[in-house]
Amino acid sequence: MNEFGSRGIRQVFTLYSRATNSFGVFVFFQSSIEVASAHESGLVSEIEGAALQALEEVGRGPKSSIDVRFEFDSDENVQMEFAGDYYRRVR
Repeated sequence: MNEFGSRGIRQVFTLYSRATNSFGVFVFFQSSIEVASAHESGLVSEIEGAALQALEEVGRGPKSSIDVRFEFDSDENVQMEFAGDYYRRVR
């Protein structure tokens, strides 16, 4: 959030599963249009790279071996499909 908050990100959730030693990173923009724009502009790749770098820096291993699932969505979708409940969305 600190690095990319000014580029349209509304919420970020990072989840860890001890059972599978894997992470889920959920990045939410305000609108679906912003999600599409982030993919087109390369912002998604920048975010993925920064998250992997941060995990590597805290000792989770080399970037290439860290199991991370990234999802990019919008607050707009959370409001429409999940009645604004981010917890239901990331489950």
